[in-house]
Amino acid sequence: MEKDNYIENFSKNMKAIRTKNNISKKEMAKILVIGIGSLLKIENEILPPKLEANILIKIYNKFEILPSELFSKESFD
Repeated sequence: MEKDNYIENFSKNMKAIRTKNNISKKEMAKILVIGIGSLLKIENEILPPKLEANILIKIYNKFEILPSELFSKESFD
């Protein structure tokens, strides 16, 4: 159950970061070096079995958000 909350938090926070910064899905996928389909899955709480650390590093480098913050309940709205 707790794991599901982390996934929900991560997905909501990823979408909130994108929308808060007025970044299109296409642009965000490019920043993360993933396909738009993968981004849509992440935003819809469908994470790949193995989330690559590169995504977390790219979020930190672009938005200065720590990985631990991405999984927290705090919102980036």
